[in-house]
Amino acid sequence: MALTGDDKDECIEVTIHGVRHFLHSTTARELSNMLIARIEEWNLIVRAGGAPGV
Repeated sequence: MALTGDDKDECIEVTIHGVRHFLHSTTARELSNMLIARIEEWNLIVRAGGAPGV
């Protein structure tokens, strides 16, 4: 993850498996919100099974 420079139209750079993705800040925020929601859902499932969450 990195902030982009002035030469890019988007604000956030995310590299996944060597592929760079450029996201607008509002898109990055929504992606973050969605990931947090799924992680919280996952934690409920694994904690019910006795495993620690993440």
